[in-house]
Amino acid sequence: EKQNQEAKLPNKTRSLEKSILDTSANANKTVGFNKNYVETCQKLPKQLKQTEHVLQNSYIEYDNNKTQGISHVTKETGSQPRPKQWSELFFK
Repeated sequence: EKQNQEAKLPNKTRSLEKSILDTSANANKTVGFNKNYVETCQKLPKQLKQTEHVLQNSYIEYDNNKTQGISHVTKETGSQPRPKQWSELFFK
């Protein structure tokens, strides 16, 4: 019985070693994940600002095109141009 237990010991040791290695690998993955997470969080505000800037410019460009179109129609029909710019409505 005792010999049998001693024979099983190396397997338990190997299993424990494997468990320690797995834990270590998982810890490294977690550290990597945390690092990526922090970097992403730091980049986000800048990316959001860029997106907002692009959106504002798109609205303004769209607005200018629309205004030109409306002023052209106004000359043709004699109707009044629209009172407010899109950019005034969206970005106060």
